[in-house]
Amino acid sequence: MEFIASQEQASIHYHPAWLRVICGQNKLTPQAFCSINDCKIISGFLFIVAKGFTGNKLAVTVSCSDSNLILGNKSDTDELLRAFLEYMKQMDIKQAEFRDNLSSSLIHSLLVGYAHYLTINTSIEAICGSNKTTAVSRNIRRSEKEGLVSEICNDLDAIKAFYALHVKTRKKLGTPVQSLHFFVTYLEEIVRTGAGYIVSVKKDGIPLSIGLFAGYNNTLSYKFGASNPEFLSYRPNNLMLWAAILEAQKRRYKKLDMGRTDFENEGLRRFKLGWGCQETPLCYSYYPAEPQNQFLRNVNKLFVAPVIRNSPEFVCRAAGMLAYKLFPMRFI
Repeated sequence: MEFIASQEQASIHYHPAWLRVICGQNKLTPQAFCSINDCKIISGFLFIVAKGFTGNKLAVTVSCSDSNLILGNKSDTDELLRAFLEYMKQMDIKQAEFRDNLSSSLIHSLLVGYAHYLTINTSIEAICGSNKTTAVSRNIRRSEKEGLVSEICNDLDAIKAFYALHVKTRKKLGTPVQSLHFFVTYLEEIVRTGAGYIVSVKKDGIPLSIGLFAGYNNTLSYKFGASNPEFLSYRPNNLMLWAAILEAQKRRYKKLDMGRTDFENEGLRRFKLGWGCQETPLCYSYYPAEPQNQFLRNVNKLFVAPVIRNSPEFVCRAAGMLAYKLFPMRFI
């Protein structure tokens, strides 16, 4: 932790609180692989090992969309990777996914989507949402005129309200949902320790949109968002994100990490770009080869997603319990 605290580019993804959140649900154990000189860490990264669907052990790094997988001295990246690949052989780990574009002949890189960031340590007028000519700003004003109000929360009721919306959102998308326990852990480890906050947007006391944010050093990360599909015409997500940015400025964050956007999610990509986000290609690196997961994608597209969309909400929750048990590394 002393080393991580000394690295300005380290985000919440390296913080023990976040590791406890993502590992607790599946009883995984985070590990650090480091280069050490004179009993001091020079460089390193965090990773998690678990068994995949076939029974083989897989290693996945925990850094997400910030492209800062290896902290510290990056000049010895190849040496660090060579040592890690040797460690994999010793531990009988068959595959590794490095969530960054590592320029090395030892591994294979693959373009997986986009990363989006918004600079927020500037004047209110400089942020896209405050410009009266933008669609984002018009949507914010529309929400306020319709009587929507935002508030910063840190209580269990807000988490329960978020989870109810999250299940609705995931059901609409045909995607399995995490357990309520996962988000209660998020509340205890992130929100109540001051490492994040909840933003809720309501109309007449009814939650329409809720976002969960976590921050460390200079970067605030937008981790989870959910909204009521029946009230999207009020544009509650725009007001929720705007309230989050204003709170982030109060807490002196400089950058908002809007997270990974997959290629096929063009609607989400447009939403982020509408805020004036900086977009960069997002690559992951793999060893010994790129993953061949087309079968699982087809199963999800043709069978899992339609079933979840057309079933009661408990099916979405049950599918989440099964998916997180069978494929824990896909969801960290």
